[in-house]
Amino acid sequence: MKIGVQITGLEPALVLLSNQARQLPFATALALNATARGVKAAGVESMRREFDRPKPITLNSLYIKPATKARQQAEVYVKDDVLGKGASGGMAQVLGHQFSGGQRTRKRLEMHMQRMGYISAAEYVAPGPDARLDAYGNISTGQIQQLMTALRLHWDTYNNATRSKRSERNAKAAGRLFWSDGTRGKRRGVWGSDAKHNLLLILVVIPTPHYKRRIFLDRLASEVVARDWSSNFAAALTRALSPAPP
Repeated sequence: MKIGVQITGLEPALVLLSNQARQLPFATALALNATARGVKAAGVESMRREFDRPKPITLNSLYIKPATKARQQAEVYVKDDVLGKGASGGMAQVLGHQFSGGQRTRKRLEMHMQRMGYISAAEYVAPGPDARLDAYGNISTGQIQQLMTALRLHWDTYNNATRSKRSERNAKAAGRLFWSDGTRGKRRGVWGSDAKHNLLLILVVIPTPHYKRRIFLDRLASEVVARDWSSNFAAALTRALSPAPP
């Protein structure tokens, strides 16, 4: 997802600047990059307003491809680098539905559950009322590992065979988790029990979710360009034409 900011109609300025015209591409690149930083800042602020407790990785998801003297265009877009081992894509894939609307990307847990036949390609999962959530409102990493263990979702034998203390704790806790197919009066999903044997609903199956667009990066870019471009270019041109220090 890219937003380009370009400048056109420079010919009159080139004539006026005469011998100093060679500084114009440099000034243009400076102004484009300053404007792009403004677009990025506006995007981050929009995410702070629209998202509930966004993670730092979410707020850091916007990236600037800067303009240069040879390439007179700056771009602001969501990073598409793969997040890491076990991830299916980058932040562009994870957050794409927030910027364009539509269906969100399947999470790693959901891909494993589909592979093992717990859910279909048209189904997703969401935290149940008794799930342990982290500071950002998502199922905690420890509980996800317990779910992976309880449902036997690990990809390889190493993950199942490891005997680390954390793995042993996860396995012990996972013993209190079980899958319900929706019969016997229990909603379809993952259930558990506490020390007093009270039933807990940890994970529920939901139909394919569709999301409204929440971050209008193109609109923000237009607003920032209209507001800041002239002053950014004037400042950049002054800098470009200033005598070099001795």
